[in-house]
Amino acid sequence: MKSLCVLGTIGFALLVLLWSCYQKEVPTAFYKDRGEAASDGAMSRGWIPEFLPNSATNICEQHDIDTNRGAIAFSASPQELRTLKATLEPVNTTIPSSDALGPWFVPTFEQWPTYLRRKNVHMLVKNGFNICKKVDTRTSTVWYIALNLNQGIAFTWH
Repeated sequence: MKSLCVLGTIGFALLVLLWSCYQKEVPTAFYKDRGEAASDGAMSRGWIPEFLPNSATNICEQHDIDTNRGAIAFSASPQELRTLKATLEPVNTTIPSSDALGPWFVPTFEQWPTYLRRKNVHMLVKNGFNICKKVDTRTSTVWYIALNLNQGIAFTWH
């Protein structure tokens, strides 16, 4: 009976250990603007790219500490998004969604539209988004970016 109790305790401890290993650390941060994100260190830590427009506001950032993948939603002036787009490499949107959108991280915050969460390139383009990519030269991270120049909104992930 005593050995059964010990085995049960060990089994329970193993289950707790496995469950805790499965839990991911995926913090979410909200910033009113680029300056606040920079002051918090989000840019120096690489969670937000240096090329984020100066006019960026309503920034929501989420990243997975285990995989080093992340996603951001933000607003910016259409003019600054046009200037940013000129520095980006267009992504071929005629290839399958999974290839066109690069490595993937699905954030849990609500700012991302459903069609982006589902990697639906056709709906992104239909809704006025340009899909591009850029290498952050400081971190060598390849960022994928969906820009809506008319609405002044963007989503980026790596």
